[in-house]
Amino acid sequence: MLIGVGMTLLVGFDSAWTPGNCGAIAGLLQDDSGAFQEIDLPHVVDYAEAERLILRWQGQFQPNRTLILLDQPTVVVNPTGQRSVESIVSPSVSLRLGGMQSASHSRSEMFGAAAPVWTFLARFGGAADPLQLTDGTCVIETYPVLALIALKLLRDGRGTAGILPKYNPQRTKTFSQSDWKFVCEGAAEFLAHYSAPGLAAWLAEAAPKTDPKKSDQDRLDACLCLLVAVLLQQGRECLMVGNLATGYIVVPHEPALLTELERRCTRTGRAPADWLRVFRVPAPSADAAEAPPVPLGSKRAGISPLTQNDKPTPPPPAAIQIRGTTAAKVAWTLPNMAGLLDRHRQRATYGAVAGVLGLLPRGVMNWASQVAGVFLDRCRHRPQPRKAYGLQRPPDSSGMPPPIPRKPRTRDRPG
Repeated sequence: MLIGVGMTLLVGFDSAWTPGNCGAIAGLLQDDSGAFQEIDLPHVVDYAEAERLILRWQGQFQPNRTLILLDQPTVVVNPTGQRSVESIVSPSVSLRLGGMQSASHSRSEMFGAAAPVWTFLARFGGAADPLQLTDGTCVIETYPVLALIALKLLRDGRGTAGILPKYNPQRTKTFSQSDWKFVCEGAAEFLAHYSAPGLAAWLAEAAPKTDPKKSDQDRLDACLCLLVAVLLQQGRECLMVGNLATGYIVVPHEPALLTELERRCTRTGRAPADWLRVFRVPAPSADAAEAPPVPLGSKRAGISPLTQNDKPTPPPPAAIQIRGTTAAKVAWTLPNMAGLLDRHRQRATYGAVAGVLGLLPRGVMNWASQVAGVFLDRCRHRPQPRKAYGLQRPPDSSGMPPPIPRKPRTRDRPG
């Protein structure tokens, strides 16, 4: 395993919150090429154990940067009541039949002067500014519940809003085993894309449990925190709700959620531009692989449990698929095309993509199964009407990229 220059250590920490409780931690390494390397399976830890484990990983792998996505408030200045970020976010959680804890100094075990979170933060440099990340260790607050909303890992219901899955086994009256399975499989599918078969296999093995324990949920939430760290490190758009002065939360960016939060800011007399920021962290390398599409929405088909051997197949070499030996070299590749389509929330057919790349459609289809939802077999199979994405060939000698010729569409007519 490589160590040192160009390495980034990514950590998801579902914290213990209080001195007497345990949480869980999960980690991945990313090298300067963008490739991921597994470290270990999720660990059940308290704050002191989490600190020791992160320091051990840092000593072992010597990363340039460590990103710790922590599920606990990292900035709390209000003596009572809610933080401003919680006032903005909690209606979106309530809309989807969830609940959000408030943070204040009055909750002394969690946020009083002797709370373990402050010792942990002091050890790793305090709450980081997500908009200006530096080398070294950066601790960033995230919130798995809001991440589920942003990633659309929601159950059907409440109109288009969806319902948060009920996967906390301590809440026996509302816990749903099918929701537990749904979240485990969603996280497993995502991590499998990043060559993390150990984490994906652990989640897949946990999914069918009929009586999961709180420690299982802690480890699942640690994987969700890690998922946010991966997207952040990959340069995907993320959303910062709140500010450094009063507290913030970072989750993946989702336009509908942003619009919802903007309306909430306006209703409460807050300027959205002061409380909501969409941002990216520069990707580690120009050659780093694009993040796959956010895994799954509330209407997705069921996902087969992943196993230890279920590594994603890498895209086939372009040379194998190019028609003949005279195909012109093009600027597009399958991974960056999939990433671009996903960023613009658009789709394209296999034939259109193959025409841009000079590839065989079958080769595109074989690889595109890894990014289901971006490439389509036929335009009429789209789940909802969308404009065709205007993929274009590389610029010609005039500097203008000519559009791809499109054949007229034929439609079935009643007999």
